[in-house]
Amino acid sequence: MIERPAGIALREAHGHLGMLGESLRQPSLERCGSVSECLELLRAGASGVAKGGWLLVRGARVEGWEERRWPTLAELDGATRTVPTVVMSFDHHMAVANTAAMAAAGLRGGMAVPPNGLVCADG
Repeated sequence: MIERPAGIALREAHGHLGMLGESLRQPSLERCGSVSECLELLRAGASGVAKGGWLLVRGARVEGWEERRWPTLAELDGATRTVPTVVMSFDHHMAVANTAAMAAAGLRGGMAVPPNGLVCADG
């Protein structure tokens, strides 16, 4: 058993250095205040993606958006069409993807998810 001194709380901290480095090259949603602002940025970003490329966007903090929710699959598909798109949270612990990204990753409705994995679909 581990004893801790009185007044000392447990604190867990970790970093995603690889993800941080990669994300510095990605468009950011840090200044977005709503789902509609997010979708506008995605629409503009998708229009500049080369054929066969992906749109990876970082910095979503939906708790601070007007709607306090992630874009739906239909909203993502409407904004990005056939460009595989992934929107990551500011801390890299959550992401949403459009239909093109899910298909490119081989994820289909009804398929088994690996242990401790979670795939939610709203479409």
